[in-house]
Amino acid sequence: MFAVFRQDEPVFVGIAAGAGGLRAATNLNLRTHGNLRASHLRRLVAAHELGHPVDGRDIQRPVIGGGELDRVNHYLDSCDIAWIPCNTAQQTRALGAHLLDAWRPVLNLDAK
Repeated sequence: MFAVFRQDEPVFVGIAAGAGGLRAATNLNLRTHGNLRASHLRRLVAAHELGHPVDGRDIQRPVIGGGELDRVNHYLDSCDIAWIPCNTAQQTRALGAHLLDAWRPVLNLDAK
């Protein structure tokens, strides 16, 4: 379980459940290239900052460049990442649901 903060406000809550866990998820989300297909977080930042429509895990423009890419990278550069280790998938889901309800992070809300 990880959370992304911008100016001390939670903006995203995510689960690092894939191969490689948190390290792989963090590396994937913080890459600075313009291909948005691999990172749900980067897609949500693009939607939030650039107004690109996102439908679930799909985005209308999966590759960006130039000034648009700079805006997405700048947004993520200004963020901090925190994590909370969980022992089970059930514990992770419960904590994630609690944090989403309590914090209502803007990027997660944008995804709905």
